[in-house]
Amino acid sequence: MTPALERLLTVMAAGRADEDCVVTAYTDFLRDFGLDHFTLGFLESGSEAPEEALHIWTSLPDAWMEEYHARNYPAQDYVLRQIGTTNGNRPLAAFDWGLHMADESHVAEARPVLRGVSDAGLGAAMSFVGRHVEGGRDRCFAASFGCSTAPIEETRRRIEAHRNELVIASFAMAPLLAPALDRTRPAGRGGVLTGRERDVLARFAQGLRPDRIADRMKLSKRTVDMHAANARRKLGARTIAEAVAIGVRQGLI
Repeated sequence: MTPALERLLTVMAAGRADEDCVVTAYTDFLRDFGLDHFTLGFLESGSEAPEEALHIWTSLPDAWMEEYHARNYPAQDYVLRQIGTTNGNRPLAAFDWGLHMADESHVAEARPVLRGVSDAGLGAAMSFVGRHVEGGRDRCFAASFGCSTAPIEETRRRIEAHRNELVIASFAMAPLLAPALDRTRPAGRGGVLTGRERDVLARFAQGLRPDRIADRMKLSKRTVDMHAANARRKLGARTIAEAVAIGVRQGLI
């Protein structure tokens, strides 16, 4: 086991109830390998590729995630659709993707997503998709990695050099963060958002900027952006201002 993976697993074992702590440790783990981007998506399994990731953590800009959900891009997401290729005999699939694929006929439906991700700063990446079965529930995950400053050839080399550690870490994150799937399902008044998401939304309601929210909550701005994006999606809001308005109307904040 490499020192980087050992540090991550140690944090996971110590902070199972602290989602932010685990995501931060995962980000640091990737930086050790020269990777500055990640996206983790967890979803319930079905017979076809799921149309929507129920919970997403990502380092992509908040503005892009707003567009991603507003335009229903999960249904066109190339990475999410690859989950449909996994099964009991093939629980894991690995592949690279990016803007260089945009003119290929088999990704025609995914072109808007590929171009949007590229505009958001990530022209190419590599992904693992797999299944995690626990307690009789079949859940899927998608983990994507990239480097905004390196070409796909170099990104692929870095990922292949640490493939085993990345796969182990991604599988380890699945049971740790998958309980968020249960929290995303509406459970009556105030039951949609997690406590952290409500806290972030409440601070937006106070007129604070993301960097000020991060400072007050002692989180990274990236983590604040992730909570804000998840809150917007759960509330069906196109912008953070609309999410705040919905949250106030529903008594969530």
